[in-house]
Amino acid sequence: MKRAGEKDRKSSCLFAELIARCAIEKFEELKKKNIPKKALGEENGSSTTRTVIAAFVVFDELKNEARCLSVASGTKTVDDLMFDSEMMKVSSERFVIRDSHAEVLARRALKRTLALEILALQSSTIDASTLEEGEGGDDANDFFLEKVDDGSSESRQQKFRKRERMSLHLYVSSCPCGNATIRKWAKGGQSEARYETLGEFEIPKQKHDTFLPLDVCKGSVAISMKKATTTTAATTTTTTTTATTTKSDDDTAEDEDENEKLVAKGMLAKGTLIVGENKIGRMVTCSDKIAIWNVVGVQGGLLSTQLLEPIFIDSVTIGRKFAFKHCSRAFCCRISSMKSFKDDVNHPVLMQCERKFDLIPIETASIVFDNPNSLIYNCKEKDDVEVVNGKNGKSVSSSSFGSPTRTFSASRYCSSSFENLFFDKLLLVKKETTGGAGQDDDDADMMKQKLREYNKTKSELFLAFTPRIGEQTRMRRASIAKKYYHFL
Repeated sequence: MKRAGEKDRKSSCLFAELIARCAIEKFEELKKKNIPKKALGEENGSSTTRTVIAAFVVFDELKNEARCLSVASGTKTVDDLMFDSEMMKVSSERFVIRDSHAEVLARRALKRTLALEILALQSSTIDASTLEEGEGGDDANDFFLEKVDDGSSESRQQKFRKRERMSLHLYVSSCPCGNATIRKWAKGGQSEARYETLGEFEIPKQKHDTFLPLDVCKGSVAISMKKATTTTAATTTTTTTTATTTKSDDDTAEDEDENEKLVAKGMLAKGTLIVGENKIGRMVTCSDKIAIWNVVGVQGGLLSTQLLEPIFIDSVTIGRKFAFKHCSRAFCCRISSMKSFKDDVNHPVLMQCERKFDLIPIETASIVFDNPNSLIYNCKEKDDVEVVNGKNGKSVSSSSFGSPTRTFSASRYCSSSFENLFFDKLLLVKKETTGGAGQDDDDADMMKQKLREYNKTKSELFLAFTPRIGEQTRMRRASIAKKYYHFL
């Protein structure tokens, strides 16, 4: 018997529906723009494979208008061997997108949007042809960012910020993987996040409950790693250079069985490694990445050198499997009690939308997201929608779909492409427009200092997320929690 791909649910408020509608309609519109149906798992007019989408939507409070800055689909990561190979390289030589989950790709597209906007604002004139009609206008006043100058000599590398009337909102069609999907450490669902009396353009005001991390060792605060394709002994015989520990097929089956038992007990998020198996450099889950963004911002390290302040998400709207208490724990509250970050955590408004993304019926008890391909879009390059194969992290040529031998190339959203845009274009234009002669050393020193601060905060966060294995007993949970946070 078939059932709907998504169950019926109630909306938190009309604003959540506005954000969801903006994201879903943009994605559906993009699918009609010369994207081969096979690239999106659609053949003969029907969907044969499923995916997740995520989008960053800006809301203009002056115009009461929402528009999509970036949107992406995807649920895949590269395998361990490819991941290790890429991590051995410096970031400027990384041509593979290691993590193709929708939230991660949408954020990569958002960063490119911000970089291109800074580039345009630095130029003497704004090229209106680079902006989509109705999604940016022909005036810099419609940009998400604005150029500022506080008059101090130290502001030379920090001349941009988010416009006060603009707010940034994240939409995800299914609850982000990792900590937010573990149904422990809290009771109840989404009833606390209902704002039925608010109008469509009213953003809810929300206060999150205090979170006491009693189960530190079981993962209430720990990061978790995405479980990529397992490296087997047979695979590694063809590879001579790898940092991955090889496993036999028997070991792999045993690990899978242990993971399934923990998932069934509600102690482990599906698709992640066991808590404590936090291999250095591995891909952390989307829940953990959102938590990190709520401390350091979504702009990343390089763009932080060009901004007066970090850019934070104002709200998160989720479709499938939303639970307010679990999401608040995962996205922000597990950090807010930590001594080092008490005053630095952003708490976005958390909402559920009634609008459904996946409308295709299914016959199985659970949904399998089996589409290997991802669609990526940013509003500054509206005519150049990209499709990336999540299993190899490279862009797929549109002309090669349906052919036996497909053509792959580096995506414009990989680390190397973004660094080229930042260093070869954005900084070059800034130097030309500001007359930077004689200031290069000062500018470089300021950038390095900004990057050091950004990376230091991220490193401290990873330390804070590390579970204290062996510290905890049932009788001493509360005292251990206090010790844990005092240590931080």
